[in-house]
Amino acid sequence: MKKILLFLTLLFCLSTFISCNKESVNQNIDTINEANKEKISVTTTIFPLYDITKTIVGDNIDKYDINILLKSGLDLHNFQPSVKDIDTISNSDIFI
Repeated sequence: MKKILLFLTLLFCLSTFISCNKESVNQNIDTINEANKEKISVTTTIFPLYDITKTIVGDNIDKYDINILLKSGLDLHNFQPSVKDIDTISNSDIFI
C-alpha cells in the first residue's frame, strides 16, 4: 500500500513539474504585461531620490508616473505624512 501511495505521489509531482515549463510562464507574463498597459507608479520621498529615479528611467519616462512626497521648502526632519501622502504611498507600485 505504501508503494502505491508513493508512486501516485511521485506521479502527481512529476505531472505538476512537466506542466509548468518556462515557455508557458513567459507567455503568461507577456499576456499580463500587454493587458496591463498602465503606467508604473513610483513614489519617492526627497528630491535626490526623485532625480535619481528620473535618471534611471531615462527615455522610458512615458511608462512611469513618478511622484515626490516632500515638496520644496518643507523640512525633512519635521515632515509628517498626511492621509493623502499615505494613500499615495499605499497605491504606488514602487516606493523609494
